[in-house]
Amino acid sequence: MAAEVDSREYHFEEADWEHTMQRHGRMTAAGIRVLHFTPRRIQAQPELVISTIRQTLQVGKPVAGLRTAPPD
Repeated sequence: MAAEVDSREYHFEEADWEHTMQRHGRMTAAGIRVLHFTPRRIQAQPELVISTIRQTLQVGKPVAGLRTAPPD
């Protein structure tokens, strides 16, 4: 898992955004889950950011109360 801070400062130019998307694609192709957070979200809702990271780290482990069903 990777967590990235995506700000307008570093994604203002289209080429910068494209570079980020290419990197994200490479990480995803390698099996890395990429979480994206804005600086504002980190500052305003740090508990939500931490919770999201913790939940992502739990993926693949049993989750109490979660039920799955085969597709129709």
